[in-house]
Amino acid sequence: MNKKLCVMLLLACSLPAWADHDEDDKHLNNYTLTFASPSSRRIDVMTSQIHEASGSAADIINRAQDCVARYVSNEPATSNGVLGIGAKGRHSASSDATQPVLESADPDSGVLMAHSRAPYHHLLLSFEARSRLSVEAKDGRFKIVQNDLAYRQLDTGNDASQDFSPIQRLAVTGWDGALEALQEVSDNVAECVEGK
Repeated sequence: MNKKLCVMLLLACSLPAWADHDEDDKHLNNYTLTFASPSSRRIDVMTSQIHEASGSAADIINRAQDCVARYVSNEPATSNGVLGIGAKGRHSASSDATQPVLESADPDSGVLMAHSRAPYHHLLLSFEARSRLSVEAKDGRFKIVQNDLAYRQLDTGNDASQDFSPIQRLAVTGWDGALEALQEVSDNVAECVEGK
């Protein structure tokens, strides 16, 4: 048998298969994670806990508009390079087309949609995470749901940042740092809506 084929078979047999998610996989901090499928590593949706707030759904969405304007950004992040050395400044990529932060707000239906970006670091490199953030309100309560979850590395050492890729539960991607950066944005909006 060919040596290369033997090595490939040995590696295939020794690598563990990705199993279905257990309950620990489906939570990060106070957020629930939804994967693309039971055996997928791609995280499609991140949902906050339910927050209590005074007023009707329309009141909550009206406050949320002000809070989103205050705490959410959709500007492409800048990079300081690896430890401040190397790739610096604002880089562009095809995914840098900026959209307004606020996509829509419908107080009557209790839904607000926005676009969010947040910088974070992983393995001494600069990254940026993005999401489509929605505030879903009912009388006296609301939750924040983020989908279209993606990340990109800013420190590429050339003139263009990478395009965004879906966030997957893989250690090398710094997936938890990406989600925690987006959670910080969500937490700030939630505290603002709650009046804290």
